[in-house]
Amino acid sequence: MDHTGICVFILYLILDVPVDQIVKNYHATRQVVLEIKPNWLVALENIQIDPKLIDFIIDTDPYYLLYAFDEILNHYDTLENYLFEEFGITEKIRKEVQDYYLDLRGCFYGSIYNSNH
Repeated sequence: MDHTGICVFILYLILDVPVDQIVKNYHATRQVVLEIKPNWLVALENIQIDPKLIDFIIDTDPYYLLYAFDEILNHYDTLENYLFEEFGITEKIRKEVQDYYLDLRGCFYGSIYNSNH
């Protein structure tokens, strides 16, 4: 898990996407990367990088997300406390972010947002 992955994870939490849906989507990323073969992956394969290193780079073990979420709850007790103490995100700001992005649910979320949530 890299900085971008953590940022996306936090954004999804702000948007109130269920953690199990975030984890499911994150885990599926590996397969998508292998299927679409982005240029950076092709370049690594072309220079014959050790396949174990490539596996490490595209690893999407859900453990990382679940560990991060557990640490947030262990240290801050609630997601709301974490968002406020670390980023100054109040419930009002969170609601405004949700209203803005969830209006675009069809394009922004795809299958990650559980519409019954």
